[in-house]
Amino acid sequence: MKKERKEITFPILNKMIENGNDRVFSVVLFLASLLVRANTSWNIIRNIGIHYGGDFVRFQEWELELDRLGMKFFSEYNDIPYYWGFTLLLHAVKKLTGGYSGIIVVNVLMTSAAVIFLYKTAKIVTKSKTIALLAGLEYVYCPKLMEWNNALTSDAIAIFIGAVCFYYYYKYTRVSKARKDLVILSLICLLYYFERTTAVITIIFICAGLIKQKFSKNRKMILILSVAAAVGMLAVGIILLKVSHGEHGVVSRIKYYIGLFESGTIVYETNTFVYNADPSHFGKPIFALDILAIIALRAVFFWSVAFIRENSIFEVVMGYITFLPLIVTGFLGIITSFRKKNKELYSMFVFILMTNLTQACFEIDGGLRYRMPVLPFMIVFSSYFVFTAARLFSERAKSKDTAEADSK
Repeated sequence: MKKERKEITFPILNKMIENGNDRVFSVVLFLASLLVRANTSWNIIRNIGIHYGGDFVRFQEWELELDRLGMKFFSEYNDIPYYWGFTLLLHAVKKLTGGYSGIIVVNVLMTSAAVIFLYKTAKIVTKSKTIALLAGLEYVYCPKLMEWNNALTSDAIAIFIGAVCFYYYYKYTRVSKARKDLVILSLICLLYYFERTTAVITIIFICAGLIKQKFSKNRKMILILSVAAAVGMLAVGIILLKVSHGEHGVVSRIKYYIGLFESGTIVYETNTFVYNADPSHFGKPIFALDILAIIALRAVFFWSVAFIRENSIFEVVMGYITFLPLIVTGFLGIITSFRKKNKELYSMFVFILMTNLTQACFEIDGGLRYRMPVLPFMIVFSSYFVFTAARLFSERAKSKDTAEADSK
């Protein structure tokens, strides 16, 4: 007599995942991400070619000098590679491998490895392996959201280091409280600081979270440390601005804006449109409306799919297929977290808001680099919403079946 097969319902599946092995999930997600991203990169190289990012163009003229990397190199150029620190690493990889294939491999490996730390972070914040696994699968599903379509830039390394930063931040503040994790977090943040403006936003967010946790009941100490941290960041920013010839992220943007205001011109450029504030409005109330309009456009454009660089119908369709569902379910996840008063997820929303506002106020173009650091958090919110919706649907279906059985 055949044994009746038990139907796998959502609660049973959820229980199976919660009892699963974290290492197995991490390895499976990494391999899946590696396979998908390697395939995506190969198809793009074969059909479109390699895209040369802006930081790559800058370092082309320096590439021959990498053999003399050292004090002589820096003294000759009177510069330091602050803003493009990771790009120097990529060029070193290119010289070692004898071509661009090494850079592409590094990019694929870095973006694939980031999914491991996304899974771990989601598990800590949501306290659910199911949501964390779902977040990892969404990350695998959206390979083109985490890279510049094979652009030879340092963004892949920044994504990986950013993911590691957030993992150790949440691990230290929510789980371990171990000094070892705090030391690792500090070192990773220091390394991350050799990136662009988004790294500064991340470090400010982490510093604020650490201060709030340590001195939550001492408002005076929070104020003192916050001011000290702000002054310290500003001082470091000014120093880097001087030695890097105006290339430091936030500070250079402020300096740039001062120049624009003095000339009475504000220009907002993207891949799809240009918005010019009328110089004749400078000094008049309507000029403030011009600025607000630009900020509003940037805030909206931050979540658009118009950053797709290739003139390909396939690329456009893939952008909409992968990006729109993620953003819609991500925002629904944010709303759901507030409705359910899930305070653990609030900090992720704060970081998304911080990054969006900074990009809207300080970035001249609608750079995808600002959106990239917050996309892993949007994925967590998206998976949180999908999990909540699936559980609600399962509970309603069970209640309906019970009611029908009782009526019989």
